[in-house]
Amino acid sequence: MTPTVVHNEVVHVAPLHNRPPCLGEVVLVDSLREGLLIHRIVEINAAEMRYITKGDASACADKEVGRSEILGRVICVERPVGMPRPLGEPPPTVKTRAAN
Repeated sequence: MTPTVVHNEVVHVAPLHNRPPCLGEVVLVDSLREGLLIHRIVEINAAEMRYITKGDASACADKEVGRSEILGRVICVERPVGMPRPLGEPPPTVKTRAAN
């Protein structure tokens, strides 16, 4: 799978506030081992408030993180030409069919 965020794109991150991250959401994680990561939430342990993330182009998921390690949710990705691309849109290399 190709990454959602590619080289030279600017990522806009919003704080979580009181809304916990959701399954499938792309978040900014402060990982002690890896540094800052922008990865998608692929599993949630709601009882313990723990999350497993994975990069879209990664073969394996990351180690579990707590909510305090999630710095915010990615709300927009800006292309180098300065045109924002909402996160729900596929990268420019992916073609989509218009809905009828």
